[in-house]
Amino acid sequence: MINESDELKEEYERLSHPPAEAQVDFGITEAVEDGKVKDIHCLVMSFPYSNGGLAVPLPSENQECFLEGLKVLFKQAEFVPRKLRLDNLSAAVVKARSRGEETIFTDAFRQFSMHYGFEAQACNPRKGNEKGHAENKVGYVRYNFFTPSPVIKDLEHLRSLLL
Repeated sequence: MINESDELKEEYERLSHPPAEAQVDFGITEAVEDGKVKDIHCLVMSFPYSNGGLAVPLPSENQECFLEGLKVLFKQAEFVPRKLRLDNLSAAVVKARSRGEETIFTDAFRQFSMHYGFEAQACNPRKGNEKGHAENKVGYVRYNFFTPSPVIKDLEHLRSLLL
């Protein structure tokens, strides 16, 4: 006799998150500056092991902003994670991982990771669950710090509020 619960049972691989591993992701939210609603790009770094997280507002999601944002987050955290998991954003990835081939990172991001001494891990394409902690932390920042939209003087003012 087959048990009904056996038929519905699905297999899942448990993701493990050791200490000193971080995930990063961008999120867009809003703030009010000079009386106008403005889109704010926040780079969020989350630490799944401790459930901690940090966020830095940036003017854009280009490579220069991404690398500067990582520097700020490392300084705020007071350490550089051993592993940094990210999606396939163009600021860091030239070509996403595919069958039999590893991710190709941009030269600037590869040099940045070597300089700071962390291992970069890009998620598989269309597998946001592989950095689900960062995805959730983006939502946490959005709903807990940007609802309602804060009134700011500039990005530096917002950065100090987020600290």
